[in-house]
Amino acid sequence: MLRDEDEPNLPEIAAFVAVVERGGFGAAAATLGVTKSSVSRRVVALERKLGARLLQRTSRQMMLTEVGRAYHGRVSAAMGSLRDATALVGDLQGAPRGHLRVTAPVDVGRLVARMMLAFTEQYTEVSTELVLTQRAVDLVGEGFDVALRAGVLRDSSLVGRSLGDSVPILMAAPKYLEAHGTPTTLSELAQHTFVLFRAGAVRPGVGRLELEAPGESHALEVRGSISADDFAFVRELAVEGGGIALLPTLSAFDELARGALVRVLAPWRGPPGPVWVVYPSRELVPAKTRVFCEFVVQWMQSQIPPCMERVLGGAVAQPPSRARRR
Repeated sequence: MLRDEDEPNLPEIAAFVAVVERGGFGAAAATLGVTKSSVSRRVVALERKLGARLLQRTSRQMMLTEVGRAYHGRVSAAMGSLRDATALVGDLQGAPRGHLRVTAPVDVGRLVARMMLAFTEQYTEVSTELVLTQRAVDLVGEGFDVALRAGVLRDSSLVGRSLGDSVPILMAAPKYLEAHGTPTTLSELAQHTFVLFRAGAVRPGVGRLELEAPGESHALEVRGSISADDFAFVRELAVEGGGIALLPTLSAFDELARGALVRVLAPWRGPPGPVWVVYPSRELVPAKTRVFCEFVVQWMQSQIPPCMERVLGGAVAQPPSRARRR
């Protein structure tokens, strides 16, 4: 086995290919931006490492040997592939194109669908793939470019752009409120049926709500015959009149916007949770990833606050413009 120092290296191979393709050592030197003697030394070193003469040189002409022709046929193709690969990397870094893999929570799937459609209409050379899951995937290990996530980011290797807060609020379908009345105080919530999110359940049929209003907070138990571990299911059951639900605003954005769900008992709400768009590294970010993250921030700023301000009755947190390492 050859030691590393005995292996032909790229500058030596490039010098040989340039000599053949440019027709001489002087022209090859001009192409490579080195001296003629440097090109000669590299070719000699390559021949020594290969243990074969590649070029027959006289004072008047230079010719490929049989071995040299065979070797040039292989390495010139390889050098062409390397140049193509280098150009491709530059192309991908310079202009947004290629395939983008994105993951997001299940309950915001419809919202993300509209956002991604708008993105691909603007960036026609980027194809996208969306994987909806409640699991915090390993972006690098599972081959994802970007993730939308809610809550505290625990992976310090990720770069996060804040999209603001998703505020959990009490909401119900108008038909439920028409049938059962609209609660006006916290104590009246005990008289109502809730669609329970299982993470907040304390025992079967009973859930615990952590609610806050300006200057105060309160915890109370509520009842419901159906619980689930998926916000999308809780949302759909609430739309069908199954009861009151405490849901993040982003999970029920469409329903709140069109009035299928309405806010109950303002100004009480759950603790707000940050929402992020994250990607694996700050260094050498591909153009497709960079423009997607910028697009998400701008799209969320333009689409979400107007509706949420109407629903919440106040300003919605705006995301900062800088990326932050978490």
